[in-house]
Amino acid sequence: MKPYVIPGGILEIQHAVAKHFGVTREDMCSNKQFVRLVLPRQIAAYLSLKRLHRSIHDIARLSNCDHTTISYRAEAIQKDVNTYAGVLAAIEAVLDKSIQEATQ
Repeated sequence: MKPYVIPGGILEIQHAVAKHFGVTREDMCSNKQFVRLVLPRQIAAYLSLKRLHRSIHDIARLSNCDHTTISYRAEAIQKDVNTYAGVLAAIEAVLDKSIQEATQ
């Protein structure tokens, strides 16, 4: 059974991030260890924690990983947000796409 997507929720963020980076949500939530999935996974975790104020356990459950992994991913992006403008631009693009699609 497919999870129900709540507007503005974790799954919507995951779908928006996946679409932005040209990967699938299923790949992002899989056990695959491809380099191309690292940044999307980190951004999705960061956005879910910081923007939705959801618990790490909720995010981990819907991301098919351990709560410590979510914490690590979010911390990695936090460091990049403060250091790299490109990552910040990617996060803003994901937010803009998500907001635009939600209002249509």
